[in-house]
Amino acid sequence: MRFVDKVRLITRADETYNPATGNYEPGEEVTRDLPAMVNDMSREYQTLYFGGFRKGALTIRFKNQVKVDFDTIQIVEGQFKSDKRYRVVEARVLREKTTIQVEEKL
Repeated sequence: MRFVDKVRLITRADETYNPATGNYEPGEEVTRDLPAMVNDMSREYQTLYFGGFRKGALTIRFKNQVKVDFDTIQIVEGQFKSDKRYRVVEARVLREKTTIQVEEKL
C-alpha cells in the first residue's frame, strides 16, 4: 500500500466565555498533517454503516497507529483533495495500522 495522500486532522478547542462582550468565542483549531491512503467506501460498507448509499463516504488508512482525538478531517493532497470536511463514523486500530471510515459534513 502506498500512502501518497495527505490528510489534515483538525481539533477544535472548546468555546470560551468572554465577560467583556457577553458572548462565547470559538476556540482555535489545532491541526496535524499526516500521510494516508484514501479510497472510496464500497457499497457493501456503506450499506452496513449507513443503511444505504452515501455520497462522500471514504475510507482512510494510516501507516501507523493514530489516536482518534480529532473532530474533523480534511484531505489536503491526493486524488480526493478538496475543501470539504469529513466526520469520523468509525475508527479501528489493527496491529500497527489505523483505519477510519468518514462521511462528508454538511
